[in-house]
Amino acid sequence: MPELCPSLLSKGICPTPDCPFNHTAFSCDVCKVFTPTQFHLDQHLNGKRHKAAVQGNKLWECWICNVKQGNKPPFDSYEFHENTFRHRTRVAALAASSANQQPDSVAYRCEVCKTDVPAQLFSAHVNSVSHKRKEKFSTYETALQDAAKDKGGVVVQEKELDFETVELATLETQPTRVKTFNISAQRRVKLCEARVTSRIGTFAHLRESNFSARLNSAVTIPAGGKFGLKVDFDPRGNRGHYDDRIELIFEDNSRGARFFIVRPMHAVVAVQADLDLLAPTAPYQRPEPRPKETEAPVIDGPPPPQLAEIDWANRLPFNDVPTFLKVLVEEGSIGERVRAVRAEMLPGDLNWKTYGEHWQALLWIEEIQAEKDMMNYDQEDVPFAEQNARYYFQCLFYLVAVPGLAEKRPSVIIGDKIKVRNHKKRNARGNDQRNEHWFRGYVHVVEQNQVGLKFDPSFHSFRGQKYDVRFELNRLTLRRMHQAVSHTKFREERVLFPNEDIVQRLKMHKPLAVQMNGYFPFDKQIATNKPQWLAVTAIAELGPGAVPFVVFGPPGTGKTVVLVEAIRQILDNQPDAKILACAPSNSAADIIAERLARVLPKRELFRMNAPTRQKENYPGNLADYSRMNRDGTFAVPPKAELMKFRVVVSTCVSASVTYGIGMPNGHFTHIFVDEAGQASEPE
Repeated sequence: MPELCPSLLSKGICPTPDCPFNHTAFSCDVCKVFTPTQFHLDQHLNGKRHKAAVQGNKLWECWICNVKQGNKPPFDSYEFHENTFRHRTRVAALAASSANQQPDSVAYRCEVCKTDVPAQLFSAHVNSVSHKRKEKFSTYETALQDAAKDKGGVVVQEKELDFETVELATLETQPTRVKTFNISAQRRVKLCEARVTSRIGTFAHLRESNFSARLNSAVTIPAGGKFGLKVDFDPRGNRGHYDDRIELIFEDNSRGARFFIVRPMHAVVAVQADLDLLAPTAPYQRPEPRPKETEAPVIDGPPPPQLAEIDWANRLPFNDVPTFLKVLVEEGSIGERVRAVRAEMLPGDLNWKTYGEHWQALLWIEEIQAEKDMMNYDQEDVPFAEQNARYYFQCLFYLVAVPGLAEKRPSVIIGDKIKVRNHKKRNARGNDQRNEHWFRGYVHVVEQNQVGLKFDPSFHSFRGQKYDVRFELNRLTLRRMHQAVSHTKFREERVLFPNEDIVQRLKMHKPLAVQMNGYFPFDKQIATNKPQWLAVTAIAELGPGAVPFVVFGPPGTGKTVVLVEAIRQILDNQPDAKILACAPSNSAADIIAERLARVLPKRELFRMNAPTRQKENYPGNLADYSRMNRDGTFAVPPKAELMKFRVVVSTCVSASVTYGIGMPNGHFTHIFVDEAGQASEPE
């Protein structure tokens, strides 16, 4: 991406038609920054600094130490940073170097940053990254303001040409829109050119411009005359926000001098009903940090029956986050915390022997952050749903409204735990001195915007009663990943860090032509694609204990086709083969199962689903290949029955159930993982 045009940044317009620089600058007026692409602007808009500025919070930046605001108290306080050893040392050094130049009481005003700076530190300030960024933006902002001013006796009535909201459905009958710039002149001038900024420069052909001006040749506007310049907007049938600028270049006939006037243009293509739904209902208010709650007893409710019915042979370890690690990641700057974790938790070298230790530390850090994120959804002083209780399957459930549930913010599934207790006000200092116990309810039912909880029989709810609600992180997936990375049988060099010596020792090589001709394709199309058929043959020829075989390629190149064909070849040529086929998501696993279900009977293929999966999202053609219990939820068959299937298909996380119910190591002769690049490594 070429850099922004210097003339555009300094003058607001570029006079060079074939300028080699970029002319599409995207700016954020809130933070005083501009970017060369929409992608970079989106990154900024999603960043911490912009969000804090929009919410009215000022993020500080120390230009002496070149650091920005920390994440959590007390590290988010400039007063805290001001008292750190690093800051005090650098301030002292700067003061000493300029002690004979200015007294401490003198301060200069930086108009760019709108702040007063001590004289001895002013030189460091004006050379800081923050000041230079704001200075550059100020120059650009001034240039745009000058370019937008009416001048030379010419007045452009519209300060902005706004096409407003164009309904997407109307584009079929009216694909373009037209609006007019009304121009009046006090003296005789010539409108030489009307240029759209996105159409300027040698890189204009790489951008799609949706605005165009109807001006084929120069137009003379007499003194006191008017002219209407029509502008077309063509979104080409696409929805979105469209912004551009039009540069009007005039020539004063009496003086022979040229000048320009610039105006922004804007349009939105959307469905108005969708915009109304997305519109805010109230101004955003950042939730106040909740003081730490005192420990209180918890009364557990009954878990869903499908979770209690599985006969576990290998208990899942808890792998709780070490207390000292929680302290370690809360103290110091981000850099200091990273260095502390590396020194205290991560092994010096990552190899097949230290693999489990390495990933366990990272999983614990991930869990700490996930718990913090979950706290954003906690509720205080809220009632239960309007109909606060309902019967499902002849059982009484209490309904709790969960804002954002439909968008999976938060994501709540059957088996998750939510704590509630009667709401009581905090004391005058905002501290929580309540010792009333919590009731922990298990989620038995998930609806669009509410969940059904079942509590201990001692819990009672009355209409109008207000509660505090706390969401608890579901650690099941994390615990299963901990179990996987710490499993000693899995920690082998040939699996985790294979090298050329191991490949040669195992006598692995590219299939020969005679080997490829020994297999007969089930999918006739794959035989015409040599790379695909080569991959299928190589997989089918793999011997016991081989290194992992990776099939890679861009989307749509037939990787899943290769996987399914390889499974069928193994089943056909190895009668004792038992296959576990996995994918990171249910949808990807369903695709594998659906393709295999076309050729395998239900006695050979089993689609294993998590008990928490909603049956409404399950493909109907796989109903005979899965198991349901009496409550209508997915179940896992006993170990002896599951071991009879030749192919078991599941998600990566649910695949751990096979170990949990006691299936022996080595039962599966082949393990396939489709879409492996979409999964985290511990998955």
